[in-house]
Amino acid sequence: MQVGPNGNAGLIFRVNSPSPGTDDYQGYYAGISADGNLVLGEANGNWTELKSVKSSIQANTWYSVKIEAQGSNIKVYIDDMQVPKITVNDATFARGSIGVRTYGALARYDDISVKDLQTGLVPQKSNTISNENIDVFPNPTSGNFEISMRKPFDNDYTINVFNEFGSLILSDQRKKDETVALLDISQNVNGIYLVKLNSGRLAYSLIPVSFSDVFSWHYFRKSKE
Repeated sequence: MQVGPNGNAGLIFRVNSPSPGTDDYQGYYAGISADGNLVLGEANGNWTELKSVKSSIQANTWYSVKIEAQGSNIKVYIDDMQVPKITVNDATFARGSIGVRTYGALARYDDISVKDLQTGLVPQKSNTISNENIDVFPNPTSGNFEISMRKPFDNDYTINVFNEFGSLILSDQRKKDETVALLDISQNVNGIYLVKLNSGRLAYSLIPVSFSDVFSWHYFRKSKE
């Protein structure tokens, strides 16, 4: 990943209940900032720093970051994948989704992968995020992504997409028997977007969608000028 001269950028993991707002999710964050800090913390409506270390981080420079989370033990690596820069024990969050997060920064991500620490295997559809009846794919996305329902809704429904500041950037009305929807956010800036589906009195939780035009998916690729 790389971060610009301002703000910070990183990875979120073991995430639950995401909603629009700076720290409105439950889970962990590990990231870098151009002022030379590597940080690990947790969010639950507010921010709690678990550990921060100085590192030779420069703006607009690529860095390899690895997170290992096994039980309560969390390790964060940067460039050197053998010796962790941060090691903490915290059992606040045991499981959840993964994603990327930026705050006040222009950031880039590439080659994100997830592996089981015991088997070393990559989970199938590692770039799919699921929420109950709903799948979002690909995630992260380079602009276009698909929302699919495993079973149809009982009523017509609305898809709302919010940016990380809570502003509605897209609203799409769908018929109840439409189980697949293709959405395009390529005209917006890179960052985290939240998708919410409403069908009458039934509302599905916000699902984080990561958008960056530097990902090289072999389909749904946004053309560059």
